[in-house]
Parts: sequence; structure tokens; C-alpha cells
Amino acid sequence: MHGVPHALKKHKLGKLSKTQKRPSALFGGLLCSSCRSDVMQEAVLCMDGQKSLNQTGLREKKWVEMAIQSIKR
Repeated sequence: MHGVPHALKKHKLGKLSKTQKRPSALFGGLLCSSCRSDVMQEAVLCMDGQKSLNQTGLREKKWVEMAIQSIKR
């Protein structure tokens, strides 16, 4: 997985802090890169008012809501 150290030896990887072992991208480890970009595009369209949240697909709706909340922070 990109963004996560994996080329280190096992004993060195264990000494890293918990935040250094986690991916830093939004929804990293939960969504693939193409799905993540689709969700972010839908979130931007919903925030701009070009599209309502009800017009998004059922699969993406939960992720779009979470992306909007994280963008507003």
C-alpha cells in the first residue's frame, strides 16, 4: 500500500510510531485510488451545489458525506 513503510526490516518497522505506520491519504486503506478520486469529485460537486447529495449513488453516498465533513474542517 502506498504511503505506508513496508521496505523496512521487521524489527525496525515495529519501532515506528503508530502514526508513521498509517496511510496519510483520505480514505487510505479503505478505498482504492480510483474509487477515492470518484468520491472526492462527487463531494466537490455536492459542495459547489452542482449536484445534490441525493443524486449520488447509494454506494458512494456514505463516503461522499464523510468526505464533505472532512473537507469542511
